[in-house]
Amino acid sequence: MRAWLVIGAGATLLAAALIIEAPATLLDRRVADLSDGRVRITAATGTVWRGAGELTLLPDGVRIPIAWRLEPMPLLRGGLAGSLTLGDGNRRATFIVEQKNFSVHDFAIALPATSVLRTVGVADALTNAGGTLTLDAADLARRGDRLEARANLNWTDAALAAPLTGARIALGDVRLAAAGSGSEIPATLSNSGGEVDIAGSLLFSTRSTPQIDAPIKPRPGLPADRNEAIAAALSSIGRADGAGGYRIVWPLTAR
Repeated sequence: MRAWLVIGAGATLLAAALIIEAPATLLDRRVADLSDGRVRITAATGTVWRGAGELTLLPDGVRIPIAWRLEPMPLLRGGLAGSLTLGDGNRRATFIVEQKNFSVHDFAIALPATSVLRTVGVADALTNAGGTLTLDAADLARRGDRLEARANLNWTDAALAAPLTGARIALGDVRLAAAGSGSEIPATLSNSGGEVDIAGSLLFSTRSTPQIDAPIKPRPGLPADRNEAIAAALSSIGRADGAGGYRIVWPLTAR
């Protein structure tokens, strides 16, 4: 009997040691599963509980240095919870992800707009974008049929090509601001600079894909040929409002 107790105790200690020292590469598998293979952790070092590597967005392969600390119990239940440091390490975000529910606090990241759109699976017509997307989220969460948000998304040096004409439109600096809680959260959409004026909204919902409603109008003073090119491009993606502008109403449906 004592021999079996010794063997059992030894096996338990060995299993615990293996779990504690589980390689950081195991975390990549979990992140890949949660993101349908669109986000990976490459060049991982350390352990699954405390490690570092590069957050990689596919298909473009954009990489950002990352370091993390994980709590063990959520991982054993099939989720993720812990803290995360990106890039220069000046801010540490905390997060919990379990199936369709998640919460993120004090998270900031900047990425090329085109890479982000391709990673999340936005329709091809929108992925030929220019500029940088910067997300600054004090709080983002989904709990069942309830959303919570206090976040800003800034798109600097924004540019977008119209799907049919191919004309590239300079949007300037675009800002999306969301704050609230409930099954739906409206966010205000605006811009400064660029060749067009944008003022609209984007509605996030637990029941459907995000919906955008944005009047867009060429700015006064543009050369006539440029004004015509922009108007033609906007007419391919929106409806004329009778006042020289176009109303863009889209569901942002993933592929």
